[in-house]
Amino acid sequence: MNSDIIFETKRYLIREIQGRRLGYEKPAKVLGDDNRVYVGALGEDIARDTGTALERIGAEKILRPFKRAGIKVNLGGGIQTCPSTFTDPLVARGIIDYCRNLGLEAFVCEADMRGFVIDDALLKRRGEMWSVLQDTGAQFINLSENGVPFHCIGLERSIPFPMKLLDPETAIISAAAPKDHWECGLSLTQKNMYGAISERRKALYHRVWSRIDKAVAAAARILRPNIAVLGGRFAGTGWGPHFCVPVPWRRIIAGEDAIRVDALMAEAYRYPYEKIEYAMINAQGETVDYQLVEGSAEFPAEGLNLLRRYAMTPTRRLVWKIFLFPQYFIPHKLQHDVSPKLEGRAAAFHHRFIDPLAGKK
Repeated sequence: MNSDIIFETKRYLIREIQGRRLGYEKPAKVLGDDNRVYVGALGEDIARDTGTALERIGAEKILRPFKRAGIKVNLGGGIQTCPSTFTDPLVARGIIDYCRNLGLEAFVCEADMRGFVIDDALLKRRGEMWSVLQDTGAQFINLSENGVPFHCIGLERSIPFPMKLLDPETAIISAAAPKDHWECGLSLTQKNMYGAISERRKALYHRVWSRIDKAVAAAARILRPNIAVLGGRFAGTGWGPHFCVPVPWRRIIAGEDAIRVDALMAEAYRYPYEKIEYAMINAQGETVDYQLVEGSAEFPAEGLNLLRRYAMTPTRRLVWKIFLFPQYFIPHKLQHDVSPKLEGRAAAFHHRFIDPLAGKK
């Protein structure tokens, strides 16, 4: 059997065997050594303030060895006109500007979800993100193409990951919207990498009770972000990841280690981090601590109160997971056909019943 090594890193090996590429995860430590985390306030110029946050964590030193940067955003998990459900476009713009100022090619990326194809039509429905792409000329790449099947530690089935992000010369920046999640507890920068899996039929990873957490953990290991960026004008709470109360937030968290960045945001929600299974899988029994960079902003008091008023708890998460579990057995084609048609109605419901909760004291 003829095989050639295409890429090899500390975390994985990719071989080409009889014309087909296959990936193999290697045992490796996941938790990073740099525990610095910066919290920045977002003023009128969000793109500039995002760049400042990257500077404060020494992003230039982190990114210099790379030729390009893939900015993984969350678009497929949101609802049109509901900005608390997807990545803040102005934060994405700030990352694009910062990377370009370092001389790196910067592209924005996302993969198809179980009910949505991430194409121009969806990008236009996301509104401001489409404008950012047009204004900056940044390329958008759909990660569902050129997936390499991977044998991942702890999973009984392979997962395809995009070749575009597997290239060792590409830095990965996870730019996520913080929101709670009815299956995983919280959707933060590690969960954001699950969206990069090159498999449109993502319901496959939900049809076994604990598979979703293992798949999220695997995605965050194989596609380990070089920089994690979390936050924006809104944080989502309540019935995430879709029906999130839009909490005015205007904060950004940045760090080199996604596990540590997520741990800080879990404290904001008061969600026990040890109850987030995918994070604990990747912590590998190590203590997850962090050190705030000097000059970090405090979380907004009113935002914290509202965030915690509706936030998911481990008990509520379990109830919702049991209740919603059967939906993942709906045939894939039906999900793909129906979901885009229902998005407008979901947005109308969100604006009518969810958005007003943000104004309640």
